[in-house]
Amino acid sequence: MRWSIERRLELIEFRLHWEGRLNRRDLIDGFGVSPQQASADIARYEELAPGNMEYDRSTKTYVRSRKFKPKLIDPGASDYLNELRLVADGQRQVSWIGEAPPVGVLPAHARSVDWRRLRDILSAIRDGDSIEVLYQSFSRPDPEWRGIAPHALGFDGIRWHARAWCLRSETFKDFSLARIQGTRSPKPFALDRREDKDWLESIEITVVADPSLPAAQRRAIELEYGMRDGKLKIPVRRAFLIYALRRLGLDVPEDVRPIGSRRLKLLDRARIAAIAGIGGRETVRLATVL
Repeated sequence: MRWSIERRLELIEFRLHWEGRLNRRDLIDGFGVSPQQASADIARYEELAPGNMEYDRSTKTYVRSRKFKPKLIDPGASDYLNELRLVADGQRQVSWIGEAPPVGVLPAHARSVDWRRLRDILSAIRDGDSIEVLYQSFSRPDPEWRGIAPHALGFDGIRWHARAWCLRSETFKDFSLARIQGTRSPKPFALDRREDKDWLESIEITVVADPSLPAAQRRAIELEYGMRDGKLKIPVRRAFLIYALRRLGLDVPEDVRPIGSRRLKLLDRARIAAIAGIGGRETVRLATVL
């Protein structure tokens, strides 16, 4: 089956699953096919998933049947909500969602990445090169040229960064792509990516609802985070530890945070502190981020 046909069949099932109905116009508008092709696609879906839809003559629309079972798409909520967020955020001009509900989205502070710099970083990763980047760090008022040997990209939920060997400090660090203002001088570099232990190795952190909360609030948090037996276990790269803890609001010890802001508690904090180098009651950066 051709990929284009598969996509149209997936749209049929997506609309049936999430909106409960479908007609030929959905396929015509979504893919620019002819009415005849749209009818053929609907017939093909009926053969593939018999009993999943019924034709409502009063509305001249196909509707989801009570026996409906998805065969082509993941019925989980994540894909739909991610698509809805992209539509609401203006990042998706064409969407499979036909009738979106009213949505409010907190604007994200986008980190602008120059496509030319990204392309050069990708080339360096692919070709095994080092490259000089004009980089604006926190520690200096002006950008400066730095030699790095990137081997991967990382996303912390807000920004993209290059995971790279820093030729100056001779250690692996994260370089924010948005702060790279120029690139030059790619050259072969014998980087052994296996030496980046923090990137390759994973640890598991476990969080629970903060015990100081009332039982009803703890239960609400357990449902919100999908906890099992009251716990949420998260495998994470050691290099991503700071990002994971920040997103969970756990980069500061629980006893430092105001009681009203406590929602989660990190179990086995002593072990995580030993791995990450958290010191006392201070907020400490857990990964080397320029």
